[in-house]
Amino acid sequence: MLTFQLFGGCTLVSDGEVVTGPAAQRRQLALLTVLASSHAGGVSRDKLVGYFWPEEDRERARHFLSDALFRLRKSLGKDVLVLAGDDIRINPEMVDADVVRFGTLVAQGDLAGAVALYRGPFLDGFFVSDAPEYERWAEVERDRLARCQASCLEQLATLREGAGDWAGAAEWWRRLAVHDPYSSRVALRTMLALDAAGDPAEALQHSRGHAARVREELGLECDPAIAALAERLRTRAPSPPPASHSGTPATGRLSARAHSVPPARNGVPADASLGSTASRDAATAADALAAPVAPAVDRPPRARHLESPRALGFAALVVLGVAAAALAARTRQAPALTTAPISGPSMPPSPGPLHVDSATRTLREQARELYTQGRYHLTRGQFDPAIHQRALQLFQQAAKLDPSFALAYTGMADVYNHADDPVRAKQAALRAISLDSSLAEAYTALSYVLANYEYRWAAADSALQRALALNPRYVLAHLRRANELAARGRIDEAVAAVERAREIQPESFVVLLNRGLMAQVAGRPDDAIAHFQAALVMEPGRIDAQVMLMRAYWGQGRYAEAQGIMRSLGNMAGVAAMSGNRDTMALLAPLLAASNVSDSIRHAAALYVRLGRTTDAFEQLDRLYRRRDKHLALGLRQQPFVSLAGDPRYARLLARLGLR
Repeated sequence: MLTFQLFGGCTLVSDGEVVTGPAAQRRQLALLTVLASSHAGGVSRDKLVGYFWPEEDRERARHFLSDALFRLRKSLGKDVLVLAGDDIRINPEMVDADVVRFGTLVAQGDLAGAVALYRGPFLDGFFVSDAPEYERWAEVERDRLARCQASCLEQLATLREGAGDWAGAAEWWRRLAVHDPYSSRVALRTMLALDAAGDPAEALQHSRGHAARVREELGLECDPAIAALAERLRTRAPSPPPASHSGTPATGRLSARAHSVPPARNGVPADASLGSTASRDAATAADALAAPVAPAVDRPPRARHLESPRALGFAALVVLGVAAAALAARTRQAPALTTAPISGPSMPPSPGPLHVDSATRTLREQARELYTQGRYHLTRGQFDPAIHQRALQLFQQAAKLDPSFALAYTGMADVYNHADDPVRAKQAALRAISLDSSLAEAYTALSYVLANYEYRWAAADSALQRALALNPRYVLAHLRRANELAARGRIDEAVAAVERAREIQPESFVVLLNRGLMAQVAGRPDDAIAHFQAALVMEPGRIDAQVMLMRAYWGQGRYAEAQGIMRSLGNMAGVAAMSGNRDTMALLAPLLAASNVSDSIRHAAALYVRLGRTTDAFEQLDRLYRRRDKHLALGLRQQPFVSLAGDPRYARLLARLGLR
């Protein structure tokens, strides 16, 4: 019998020896991984063709598949594969795949046996070039199986707690902490179990290790609840174990999910509590194993270069309009513009221990409905501050109803990022992570603060990679990473990140805008203009797309077309401002520079570059740096500012931003 090891890598073994030859070629192995991982019924030929030869015409692709199947059967034996009409499956009597046994053991309730098979992430380090659909399938499977492993480990820990075996519970919590090293909730539960088992010194050691990992790898401080528990452990004698029937340790702040399966978010209720029997636990794990991973939707706010179209568009246009009027009157009075901040109550207090009952589930449902409404406002509001304020109110209402509902805090973080309030944005993102460390949305919101306000690029990238490990199909995380990579000068990787987002959501307006931006950064202005035009075909009248297209036209010297957009917006002063006339620019630049609006300052710097007045341009760029302008880093990678790259002051500015 053949043994197929897919956890921790991809190895095919026959009689104790690793299989070599044609069957071990990467694409052949990849084909086997899909067949071995399939559920009952096998895999259709069309699906396999789509995974490995999507660019070929149907007849040629099916020929390639038939040839690959022939080579596999010749190398491994004709009985290895079962061909039933258009479907193909692996013969389970000939091939023992660890991923299949894993699912079987979970379904049978043998959780310990299942977790013993999990030697590492599914297909870890195994990839196939030129097969993006296969890679996407592998990412989804990897995430699904990792979540099931986490579910099994947590259930084993809670079963030991229920039996009063705190030493056994601590061991399972520690294994889960290795599997999910950044989760403050898991770290806290591990410490509580160790303390209840009579080993507070080891609990303190665990808190130190967790804090060091979060600090060194994510650039963050650990959850205050962990620090508070560590301080209590240092200053008191060990407390008696909590009552085992409640399943809730008496020390520390726990969320309503403290004893529930890690939220699957795709088919498994986020508030599903564990039953008291092994069969109930196994059923829950099996549900997590079988839960499909739904495609991500770009519900959160747009990528960072689109964060404030009022600043990006209307505020700048008003400044341009006033400046043009002042130009006509030959005055030098600068307009005083301000942007209305988004106000709202402070963050809700940290929740205390909660029990999940029918009333809590009802509150969770109400909170989720409010959260969904808030997300709708964010995506459809075209960045109107008043609409953002309404979204913030909805998120805050959701958190008030259910303080343990982590998604509500991710929504708050995104609104605060829109409103240039990084302190509260970071606070909200960290609160979300402390409540539920499995949310890609929370790490994505946190990355925005780390990159755009704190200039901690490595920490931001770690947060984004964590988000994508949790949800490989989360479009916003791919777009944010593209922006972060572009700001760091890693243009090819940035373009690839946006294209990955396009593969997930090919009909997305925001993806089109980001493709346009990456084309600009990559020095392909014609492609950028085409993407912005396509976005306007998809959603006519969108102000953000019109402003980006207008800027692209102006950057290319296509002044008449830029003026045409201003005319369509009814801004006749803006029409004059887009003329491209050097005398106009010379009079307009100081008026813009006198403004206190970041976008106006950026326009002034761009005009000074066009006029060859580099000292004045760097003065305005330095002002943006001092204001912690969130668009500065990415803006420096675009025209006209990238034309300054040969100036030593450009390199010094990048260095101050933490960039090379």
